[in-house]
Amino acid sequence: MSWLVKNLVVNSTRIRDEANLESPDYISLLTLESKIIELYKKDIIKQDELDLLVDISNLIDLDKVSEKLDIHKVTVIRRFERLANKLAYYLGSYYTNFGYVSYMVDKYNLDTDETNKLMEFIFNERNYDC
Repeated sequence: MSWLVKNLVVNSTRIRDEANLESPDYISLLTLESKIIELYKKDIIKQDELDLLVDISNLIDLDKVSEKLDIHKVTVIRRFERLANKLAYYLGSYYTNFGYVSYMVDKYNLDTDETNKLMEFIFNERNYDC
């Protein structure tokens, strides 16, 4: 799973609007978008997956996405999670949950309790604001 990828997609409009060239989120989003284009050109990401990413990144309500695709809302969420995992796999460690936790532990010198709280948040996070 990739909490980071999901959150970059969901918050991409805000991140792009802020356009802080030194922001880790902005840099990560640019890297993610570059990888999406590369994987699309290689036909690893299909058009329907790209459309799903665009709809979610444009903050289209999940109910509207569900209606547009003529599938249940839960199916939309599952497809988005699978796609986020696929992207994390191709992007590598920092974009995976464990890689991101490792990055945060190193960057902020998190102790065991703080690390456990972070992992609990990331691995139990099921909040979709789109």
